[in-house]
Amino acid sequence: MKKMLAFVIAATSLFAQQKKETHPFIVARVDHVVITRTDVERYLQIMGGQYFRLRWSWLQQERLFARYMFGKALRELILDEVLLQYARRKGWLDVGRPSPTEIEQPQENEPRAGPVEKQEPLRLTPDWETQVNKALEEMIRRAGGMGDFAAMLRRANLSLDYIRDRIRIRFLWERVQRQIESQLPPVSAEEIRKFYKEHIREFLQGKDVVVFREIGIRRGDVSKKIEEVKKALAAGEDFGKVARRLSDLSSAKNGGLCRNELDSLRHDMRKLLLALKPGEFTKEPFWDGSAYTFLQLVRVERAEPKPLEAVCGEIRARLRAQHFNAAFKRFISKLLKAAKIEVYEPGLSVEDLFPQSAR
Repeated sequence: MKKMLAFVIAATSLFAQQKKETHPFIVARVDHVVITRTDVERYLQIMGGQYFRLRWSWLQQERLFARYMFGKALRELILDEVLLQYARRKGWLDVGRPSPTEIEQPQENEPRAGPVEKQEPLRLTPDWETQVNKALEEMIRRAGGMGDFAAMLRRANLSLDYIRDRIRIRFLWERVQRQIESQLPPVSAEEIRKFYKEHIREFLQGKDVVVFREIGIRRGDVSKKIEEVKKALAAGEDFGKVARRLSDLSSAKNGGLCRNELDSLRHDMRKLLLALKPGEFTKEPFWDGSAYTFLQLVRVERAEPKPLEAVCGEIRARLRAQHFNAAFKRFISKLLKAAKIEVYEPGLSVEDLFPQSAR
């Protein structure tokens, strides 16, 4: 009797486990709308199949990266849902009506979408639905035709309707972006001048150049030659003449004269040169990796900035992009605050997906 009872319990447990595995888990909720694991994995199929290879990897780093990809996809789907709620309020959606000029496809070519379908169809207003179908036609053309496109969908276990929905959501995001851009104030001349002044180093023509002379000792009796150089320079002999007579470097024939971009020099050498005034030289040699070297600064040629008129358009575009990014973040933050978001996926939370600074 005990064995029979244990068998019944085990069988019931196994049946319950199998039943649970046949249905996708709910990983998040945005108000009354649920997001399932199937939803996230469909989205990851579009982004590429790397996630499905990495999630079972024996390397912890790859599993963590797969986890990151899952969280990033879930975040995007939550944002899509709050966008759809905004679009409904704006009247951008036309739920339940037939889409104009739907692209027909034989039933056998379209794969089944999976166990979870949307409870209500997602459609834009008729003029936008026409654009959706044009975009889909272009995707099919690039894939090589309907047959190749359908085969690609089957391999990814996606449906044509799902691809349409992704196009619709992309169009909605583009519409929001255009709406935000239309509301941005023009960039003022004062903003442009201020940005130019604060970022003047970004508009330089060429690079800073340093002109210097060097005396390098690396052959023969090094110690004796170093002392000879020091005595000659201390006595006031011309640095270039000393370089021609005593330097072991190839620059000796030019009196040790060199011309280099400042950023291309070794840090210690650059530091020594910038500590000198024009005409001054180092009293002691330093080891530069190949020779004991004395340095004399001739001059530093600073790169000149481009005139404001030449970079005005670039600055205006950068400032406008900054204004847009700030306005877009405020828009997203407002949508997120207006929605009730819950995350059920173990190891993830609303705070992980949307840090306070982004909400």
